[in-house]
Amino acid sequence: MNYLRFILIILFIISAVGLFWNYAKRLKKDYLRRIIERILLETRSSLPADVPYSSETAIQTAAAAAKLPKADLKRLTAVLKKRDGGALIRFWEKQNNKNLAQNLKSLCGKIKKRVPYQNKKAQQAAVLLQEARENLNEGDLLSASEKSSRAAKIFNKLNYVYEEAEAYLLMGTIYRVSAVFDVADFMLRTAAKVFHYLGARNKEAESLGTLGMLMTTQKRFDEARADFEKAESLFAECGQEAGRAEIVNQRALGFLLEEKIPEAVKEAGRALKEHTRLGNLPGQALSLEIGAYADRAQHRRLAAAKKAKKAALLYQKTGNRPAYLEMRFLQAETLFAEEKYAAAEKILREIIEEDKKRRSCFQVANSYNLLGLIYLLQKDLGRARALFSQSLNCELRSERTLGALIDYANMANLETQTGNAAQAQKYLRLAIDYARELEEKELLEILENRLIQNEAASSRRETRRRTTD
Repeated sequence: MNYLRFILIILFIISAVGLFWNYAKRLKKDYLRRIIERILLETRSSLPADVPYSSETAIQTAAAAAKLPKADLKRLTAVLKKRDGGALIRFWEKQNNKNLAQNLKSLCGKIKKRVPYQNKKAQQAAVLLQEARENLNEGDLLSASEKSSRAAKIFNKLNYVYEEAEAYLLMGTIYRVSAVFDVADFMLRTAAKVFHYLGARNKEAESLGTLGMLMTTQKRFDEARADFEKAESLFAECGQEAGRAEIVNQRALGFLLEEKIPEAVKEAGRALKEHTRLGNLPGQALSLEIGAYADRAQHRRLAAAKKAKKAALLYQKTGNRPAYLEMRFLQAETLFAEEKYAAAEKILREIIEEDKKRRSCFQVANSYNLLGLIYLLQKDLGRARALFSQSLNCELRSERTLGALIDYANMANLETQTGNAAQAQKYLRLAIDYARELEEKELLEILENRLIQNEAASSRRETRRRTTD
């Protein structure tokens, strides 16, 4: 019995030592990974945003480092103290680990080679994240949200921290566009904190810039300016001139939404100059877009149309289809305001045909509506009615209440012109319901007055009819 107890005690000690040994090895790998990953991400901070990163390579590097003999590990420790990605690459070249050295070169932008994930779950998550980005561009926000959330969960289980933060950044953008502001705020702040912890200053700056746009959307302009300032400072630290210029664009957009037009014009002009110097077409397009909206706000409509046309061409070159269509619509809108109806109609028809080929997050209902207004002004009421109906269907499908309100109001106006008072009153009541729901007080007052006038006119006509009879 004593012998059996002795054996059990020995087995327990061996088991405890084994567990402690495994824990120590894992702790060593985690510690090495944290240092290696920070060095890689700090090295990458000055690289363009399209240079891919893989947490898998950092994990493999840490695992290889943990297996090194004491003398080699000591040399690696000296290399790590330099905090230089190039020195880390040279160390593994001397170790004759060519595959690892090549992967590290790719991550540090030394060679143009994408490092594929070997882990199948990571591959699946990476595909989901890319599909989510495409869904966002196409305006399918539900699919984008679901896929980015699934990707984040997979990356979390794999402990791919950088990729998980990228998923949070994308989710923050999706929820910002969807106007789910609380969730967007949480996602973007989480992404910024993770990137800060990892030392990925360029991605931290991108997260803060997006957070600034969220604050702008919510009219929290002081907070937005603070976020933009932090983001610009971070981009400056890591030598990201394009990133800095993009923050200037975002600040200009904030001024535009704040209705500080001179400031918006000044910042957009400064951003355009920088993006042109850098040859950054998307940045130039956004600067021109902001300038176009600023011109429109100052009633410089033809100048706005000219800038919108330039922006549209740049967006087309870069493959940003929704922004391209938006700028084409702004062209049409400004030409309509200048009573250049034929030119506006041509552009609107091109937009509608383009949208039919492939849908995106661009709201084509606006184009149907404006085209309907052109026909209404030309007294072509049949075509106007059909176009307002198409616009309304688009708005109802997209659950855009304000758009539906405007369509009902336009349809009421059309039916009034055709003498169909009952139908006009029906559309006015629907528009009034939406105005109440949206708490659009000024618009509600206008619509209610129009309904009163319409009902009074109907009553007078009915009185005259009875008198005649």
